[in-house]
Amino acid sequence: DVRGYYGSPLALSVSGGSGNGAVTYAVTSPGTAGCFIAANGTDLLAASAGTCTVTATKAASATYRVRTSTIATMTFDKIAQPAALILSDSSFTFGTTLTLSATGGNGGGALSYGVSSAGSAGCSVNGSVLSATSGGSCSIIATRAASTNYISLTESFTITVNKAVQATLVIADVNGSYGEGLMLAASGGSGAGAVTFTVSSVGTSGCSIFSGVVTVSSPGTCTVIANKGSDDSYLAKNSATTLLTFSKGTQSALVLADGGMLFGVVLPLAASGGNGDGAISYALVSSGTANCSLSNTEVSATSTGTCTVAVTKSSSNNYFSKTQNFTITVGIAPQISLAVVTASGTVGESLQLSFTGGSGNGAVSWSVTVVGSARCGLIGSTLLATSAGSCTVRVSKATDDNYSVTSAT
Repeated sequence: DVRGYYGSPLALSVSGGSGNGAVTYAVTSPGTAGCFIAANGTDLLAASAGTCTVTATKAASATYRVRTSTIATMTFDKIAQPAALILSDSSFTFGTTLTLSATGGNGGGALSYGVSSAGSAGCSVNGSVLSATSGGSCSIIATRAASTNYISLTESFTITVNKAVQATLVIADVNGSYGEGLMLAASGGSGAGAVTFTVSSVGTSGCSIFSGVVTVSSPGTCTVIANKGSDDSYLAKNSATTLLTFSKGTQSALVLADGGMLFGVVLPLAASGGNGDGAISYALVSSGTANCSLSNTEVSATSTGTCTVAVTKSSSNNYFSKTQNFTITVGIAPQISLAVVTASGTVGESLQLSFTGGSGNGAVSWSVTVVGSARCGLIGSTLLATSAGSCTVRVSKATDDNYSVTSAT
């Protein structure tokens, strides 16, 4: 069995025989190789890999007869594919797939593909479709299968998986108030990159950002940009320039210095608190049970009870106006001091008692606190004595709606 390679001539030779007769060769069966003798008469050529059979004949000479060899089998082996494989595309973008396509090699062997190293991109292949779990790179192999004349050919290629463009990034909350920090948040984008915010224009509000919180020096507008950083699979992404609007702030609580008064006096209103330099004004909301009235900043009442006033601090450059209601309590007042009118009488005759002072319409009552040497007694406001001398009496004026009880001796 003599062997050669497809595509290369096989030089035929013989040994043995006798004499000097010329040697010739003949194909007895072209076989699967499709053999034929070259024009030089000594080279055996094949149309494809395979086998064929030949014989050698040595012609007769003066001393020897012609001689033909036994039939010899010639084998032409497959050869390596000389043409390199070429991959049509060696990169794609994360989030898409790459349909592998190779050219080159020799013969009609089918092309197939495999992943030799998943690499940083985490590649996998299904048929000829390559996918990845991340940006990065991986290694694949392309194989052109063996054919009639060629052995299989496998070559390695590096595939680059490019980072993808992120989805649109949007700043979520665009309205704030002076005096309150606006916590920025963004939606959209792709991947695990960190989100940061920057002021692109301080505008009329004088924006500044610290740790994602926007503060302003006055109501107005400014513009900011959100950025979501790159990761293994995505490029960095900026949002569109976004307008933030800051309204005037809400004032803090107002405080009324005094919310109570006594009947018969006037309460001058005084408020503090709020924010800004707006003027403070007052209004009567309800006259209530105290039947209050308001003159400029002073509250007066015709009875005890309650009423309601409103305190307003007007708007300023940075703050809206603030109005807050307060309840005013009008309490029972002390009466004007009572005084018993000192009097003298005669034993056996009644003495009508009297007093000065007091306030309101509370009932008046009298009592003897010390009967004394006069041995006094009372019938209503009439004082009687059984002997000459002195005694002590007390007058009391009861409480009413507006005044507390009072007494004097």
